[in-house]
Parts: sequence; C-alpha cells; structure tokens
Amino acid sequence: MPVLSPKHLISFFKKEFGVQVSPGTVYPIFKMLEHEGYILRLPNKTNRHYALTLKGRQAFEDFEDYFSDVSRLLDKLRENLGSTNS
Repeated sequence: MPVLSPKHLISFFKKEFGVQVSPGTVYPIFKMLEHEGYILRLPNKTNRHYALTLKGRQAFEDFEDYFSDVSRLLDKLRENLGSTNS
C-alpha cells in the first residue's frame, strides 16, 4: 500500500514544479481528505503518514480517467488546429 505524508507532497511540488507549498495549505487538505474517507492516517508517533482508502483509490482512478479524456480531447484539438494552419 503506497504511503504518503504531507511532507512528501510539499517536497514533490518543490522538486517537480519549483513551487513552495506551505504546510498550512497541505495539512488541512489531508485532514479534509481523511474526514471525507479518501485517506486513512496510519499509526505513527513521529510523522503523519496516510494511505488511500478504497474510496480514495476509486476517486483517484476516476480522476485519472477524467484527465486522460481531457488530454485526448486536447490532442484532437491540437491536431485540428494544426491542419487548419497548413
């Protein structure tokens, strides 16, 4: 089961996008996701680690499907725009 912590997410945004996200932004989001049943806090006294619940995995898959569809539509639009510029 993949495990994620707010600290990992903050580091990811910094490394991948060059964006410094504050803990004051990330921790409330994790709390809301936990409250809504998308993630589960794992027992750990030193750090906050979370795992996706079944509900969270399904939402993630739905999210991936949606953005995959959006990406395909954008590709088609790009192709059509390219063919009209010739």
